[in-house]
Amino acid sequence: MYERITKYRRDLHKIPELELELPLTYQYLLKQLKPLSCSISSPIPYSVAAYFDAGKEKTIAFRSDMDGLPVKEATDHDFKSRREGCMHACGHDGHMAILLEFAQQLNEIYASLPYN
Repeated sequence: MYERITKYRRDLHKIPELELELPLTYQYLLKQLKPLSCSISSPIPYSVAAYFDAGKEKTIAFRSDMDGLPVKEATDHDFKSRREGCMHACGHDGHMAILLEFAQQLNEIYASLPYN
C-alpha cells in the first residue's frame, strides 16, 4: 500500500497543472480508476467522480483538490515537477494519492460495508 501511494504522489507531483485546466492530472486519475468497479463521471471539465454503488440507501463522499501552484520547484528529486514554474507545493498531489489508494481499498470491500 505504501509503495503504491508513494508512486501515485510522485507521478502526480511531476505533472502539476493550474486552476481548472487539468488534462494530464485528469488522464492520470482516469487511468488508475478505470480498472476498478466504479462508475466515473466528470461533473465539470477535468474533474473526476468515482462512484462505488453498493446498493445502499446512504452514500459517503470524499474529495481532493487537484491543482498545483505557480511556483518554481527548487529541488533535484527525480520526481520533481516537469512543468517549469508550476509545482504541487500545496499537498494536493498527496491528497490525490491518498484518495486513489482509498479507492483501491474500497474496491475490495464496498459491497460488504454495513448500511448504517
